[in-house]
Amino acid sequence: MADDNNIERIATKIEALSEAALSARSSYLLSELGKDLGPDLSTLKLLTKKPLSAFIRERFSDKFTVALTGEFKNVQTLIRSPNSLVEQQEQPLLTLSEKFVFETQVSSKPSPRFNYRFWAAFSVPYREGKRFLNLTDFKFQDLTSGDAPEGHVEIPPSFIVAPDIRDRDKLITDNINRWIEENGFDKSDFYQTRPHRESIQTHSNASVLEAVIASLDHRQLSNTSMSLDVVAALMRKRV
Repeated sequence: MADDNNIERIATKIEALSEAALSARSSYLLSELGKDLGPDLSTLKLLTKKPLSAFIRERFSDKFTVALTGEFKNVQTLIRSPNSLVEQQEQPLLTLSEKFVFETQVSSKPSPRFNYRFWAAFSVPYREGKRFLNLTDFKFQDLTSGDAPEGHVEIPPSFIVAPDIRDRDKLITDNINRWIEENGFDKSDFYQTRPHRESIQTHSNASVLEAVIASLDHRQLSNTSMSLDVVAALMRKRV
């Protein structure tokens, strides 16, 4: 029973980390996920007698896919499973008209996202003891005893959102903002670092297609459909 509980706990952590990472970008290196899991990776392999990739394929086939990427197709990368987009694709698809392209170029930069590891620290279900966040790399750990390690700050259990709760993402955001305020931190220190579309638009060789892609997040890209002639036209035009 204890082993099953451990597997369930780690599976929940994998899902939370992956969802957080893939909400900020389109892929998540399996090696990076392994580092984010820390000692739980070894525990999972010991309990399941399977590599991380096999566990994900069996447990999360409806949510994630392990793809081979890189020049030699030997880098294991986590991406969203096509099955996970069914519900999203039932929504009306975005249409790429000249008006849409123009508004994409002149609209203000997107709202910043919190770093996925930081977000996961508030979304991975609480285990026991105390949860401490590393302020350098945003990795977190649950310790059953002792004080906060150097460079770490505690996240009390009241700030960690329980699973299967209504409006969970909003509650996580509210808890994060409250935690930042109570600790006197600057919110911008916890944002995901990524280039803004302005850097692409000001590049003399950037195409309108690149500007459009840069302005959309992963979910929007998944719901966007365009014909090949539109793609070709947008590639020819420069911002």
